[in-house]
Amino acid sequence: MLTKPESGWTDFSIDEAHTYSLGYLTDVGIEWLDQAIHGLETLEPFTVHGFCEPNRMLCTVSYWNSFIIFKDDAGNKYYDMFGVDLKMIDFCKILYRDIASNVDAWVLWDSSALNSLAEDKYDEQPGETYNEAEYQAIYNEVYERRKKEFTDRLERLKTLIEENEEHFGPHRCFF
Repeated sequence: MLTKPESGWTDFSIDEAHTYSLGYLTDVGIEWLDQAIHGLETLEPFTVHGFCEPNRMLCTVSYWNSFIIFKDDAGNKYYDMFGVDLKMIDFCKILYRDIASNVDAWVLWDSSALNSLAEDKYDEQPGETYNEAEYQAIYNEVYERRKKEFTDRLERLKTLIEENEEHFGPHRCFF
């Protein structure tokens, strides 16, 4: 569904006919995990999105199906609009797999933002000369904090998948 991110870009494909390149304007990993967690906590549809520069892609995940809309940024024109037989639990399992298998790459999704956070924190430190070791220590702290954000969300999503698996079985109607 999501390819390993490189330089703030990942490809999203939910079927064999459509692939969308999603850019760094959306923190895809964190935001999509948050939406999936909310969906499994409430068992209500959720929407993930990404900017393709130009245009944007929205994927609404409902209980039994998923729906894609690919539209221009102004919202006036739709290029794709279709549904896929992919239920919420399966979408969440694939999302979990794709992010968990490349968690370090997702942490570095937008490395310039990570560098900016580290630089801002470094600039708050006293001293007039640049110290590479101090900067690297701050960068590592920022990196580890972001990695923990991912691992915490992944752990929560995995738990919710396990807890909700039975609700999506055969002959089930929501609960």
